[in-house]
Amino acid sequence: MKKLFIIIIIFISIQTWTKADDVSDLQIEGMALGESLLDYYSKNEIKKGIQNYAYEDDSFYEVEFYNNKSFENYENIQFALRKNDTQYIIMKLVGFNFISNNKKCFKQVDIVLEEIKNVLSNTTITHDEKNHPADPSGQSKSKTSYIEHETGEIWIECYNWSEKITKEKKWIDNFGVNLMSNEYLFWLRNKAYK
Repeated sequence: MKKLFIIIIIFISIQTWTKADDVSDLQIEGMALGESLLDYYSKNEIKKGIQNYAYEDDSFYEVEFYNNKSFENYENIQFALRKNDTQYIIMKLVGFNFISNNKKCFKQVDIVLEEIKNVLSNTTITHDEKNHPADPSGQSKSKTSYIEHETGEIWIECYNWSEKITKEKKWIDNFGVNLMSNEYLFWLRNKAYK
């Protein structure tokens, strides 16, 4: 009986969630939107992680770190920062894993969505499961849940690329959770691709 009681207490403590009022209250690997990336990485590490994605507007840039064994949930992490921001404030934060099991990946979207719904209220949620438009063959699949909040958005995504896309573009199947500020979202929707 004592064992059962201990197991119940552990289960309840795991299921206890802290309520969030803002997307920036949510964390990925202990980091959150609005914080300085300098609290976690040196300027030199940040510089080495810069990715050169071809956006039409360069107001933001992205930094990525791969295969970080110290993280608990994600092997890889991505940040978006404002160009010329000496504070290195995190405007987008993504935790992602490369994944080979498509069914497990798609199921993970649903699991994380339920977790976020438990901690962040006053949201609008939409879902999208489709052939990915980057693959004209229709063999690459994606599943995304979009969580809109007045303070930003969260995208929970799974991408299952076709063998051809993986071979040609070196894109790997992956699962990710994106936290994005309104400022970053405005740029992404209105300036990044004009």
